[in-house]
Amino acid sequence: MTIGVAARTGCIGKERSNPSSRSDQSVGRLADTCYRPTRVTIDLDRLVDNVVALRQNANVRSFAAVLKADAYGHGAVAVGRKLCQSGVVDAFVVALVEEGIELRQSGITLPILVAAGNYAGKAYVDVIAHQLTPIVGSIEDLHGFSDAASTLGVDRVAVHLEFDVGMARLGFQVESLSQLRMAVEGLDRVVIAGMMGHPSHAELPDAIRTSEQETLLTSICDVVVPNRSVKDCPSGLMVHMANSSALTTSHRQDTFELARIGLAIFGIQPVPSLPLKGIKPILEWTADVVALRTIAKGQTVGYDGKWTAQRTSRIATLAVGYADGYPRSFSNRAEVLIEGNRARVVGAICMDYTMIDITDIPAADRIGARATLLGQGPKAPDVTELALWAESISWEILSRIGSRVPRFYLGAQ
Repeated sequence: MTIGVAARTGCIGKERSNPSSRSDQSVGRLADTCYRPTRVTIDLDRLVDNVVALRQNANVRSFAAVLKADAYGHGAVAVGRKLCQSGVVDAFVVALVEEGIELRQSGITLPILVAAGNYAGKAYVDVIAHQLTPIVGSIEDLHGFSDAASTLGVDRVAVHLEFDVGMARLGFQVESLSQLRMAVEGLDRVVIAGMMGHPSHAELPDAIRTSEQETLLTSICDVVVPNRSVKDCPSGLMVHMANSSALTTSHRQDTFELARIGLAIFGIQPVPSLPLKGIKPILEWTADVVALRTIAKGQTVGYDGKWTAQRTSRIATLAVGYADGYPRSFSNRAEVLIEGNRARVVGAICMDYTMIDITDIPAADRIGARATLLGQGPKAPDVTELALWAESISWEILSRIGSRVPRFYLGAQ
């Protein structure tokens, strides 16, 4: 089954120098060069175990790992390299052309799908030059890639077409199918290697809407490319719609050839009420105590005095703040795990610091005591809990962990 452009033989080629790469820096960062005691630790061996388990759950022929937003805050280059070396994925998906180029420059050679939504100017040429496979949702972009292929002297450029099956966000609409088919037939340098949709209700345990959208995508494929037989793509058309949530709610995965899985490969349950088997979180986020003080009853903590001590209290300051991706909405709401006990965040979270109440946790009353902000243990806050505190979703919590928080990798090669 053809996904798109396979850049070179093998999975990881020669690494190219890219000193501005965030993920490359975090992979190579040493403990003795990290002066601020907050860190994220990522278990790459567990990542591989998760993908193996998910492939057993997913009744699809090919598996693409979604590495957009720096692999949901886990580090796209480190994650991509590990998955390549382990041979457990067939392709990657990113959201930006820049993200695809970063993976290529790190030496990754598996097919990379780019779901950029729109491409302008130099993007057409750069996508082809870096052997990326664009996901296209407009006739203008089809012409853009055809023209760029001509400019570069490339005979064929493989693309995947995106269709709006209910998101009302990106992709060709049903009303434009006849116009699209005419455009495709007139572009000799463009090869339709795949067609996709994005489910809008896959997080809901009731799969009725997802099933309707899967049926719509299938019917669209039959109109645009009858019999799924594609010129210059002898293995047939690759149709894909399943994301992490759809692995739990869709009953028709076997009708498609590819699954695009993001959140679940990191061990996070996309639909907690319908847990996927065999996956475990791979990320732990910690910060150390850097200051301590006793405050009197009635004294306030932090900007604008948003928390007032109801008794004489012991306050610890952690080296993490909203500039690191620990949201200000956690103020007076979140809890951390420190010395085996939960401690409440008190006062407004600052840009660089967070204060916690350790009055009832004497073992935490020391500089250097380590607090778990996000972890996997039985008492540690998990990402679902953090999302509730932030009135958000797990996807946002992970992807907002800032670049200035160093990543340390277990199982990196």
